[in-house]
Amino acid sequence: QDGRDEELSNNFGVEGPTDDPAINALRRRVRRAIVSTLLLAQGTPMLCAGDEIGNTQQGNNNAYCQDNTLGWLDWASAEGDFRGFVAELLALRKAEPLLRHDLWFNSSAEVDSQASLAWYLPAGTTMRIQDWHDISAHALACVISSASAAPVPVEGSARLMVLFNPEPQAVIFSLPAGDWRLAASRPFNSDLMLPAHAVLVLRSVFHQP
Repeated sequence: QDGRDEELSNNFGVEGPTDDPAINALRRRVRRAIVSTLLLAQGTPMLCAGDEIGNTQQGNNNAYCQDNTLGWLDWASAEGDFRGFVAELLALRKAEPLLRHDLWFNSSAEVDSQASLAWYLPAGTTMRIQDWHDISAHALACVISSASAAPVPVEGSARLMVLFNPEPQAVIFSLPAGDWRLAASRPFNSDLMLPAHAVLVLRSVFHQP
């Protein structure tokens, strides 16, 4: 009787726990994409206790009054690999000033804002107003750039690109010009295929002189 019935959710084919490895793998990928979206967003990220270890309330969206296993943290089932993934995301956020920018973004980088934000379609074109209302397309990307006249506060990246693909199939993204790299991986110079239900962060590296 708790909560609302209109919550958006997806069981990916089976309601509740399952032994199907494909469904469990898909659920893990979606969980990582969702927590990535949260921890890469501007502002103060708000994790519910247990989110970092894959804790579940079995679908109950209002377990505040449940003084039982629904509301308790299940440490015995804590997912150490997911906790490590969350730690890596937090380390990335700490290392990249553009992911914790405390001023308003501008459409073009200016000294007073120190950073700009631009949104792109997978085809590499800038998103227009009507694109935000296209319910048939969900994949998009954003580029966060530091101001050319005001270097980022500490050593980091001149630009970051965050790609989001919530679609059930892989999507090819055309990247803006630049030396885009995934951590220490090879550079991406043109197109990149992002798997289904995935989030990816690319860096355009900047070094203090």
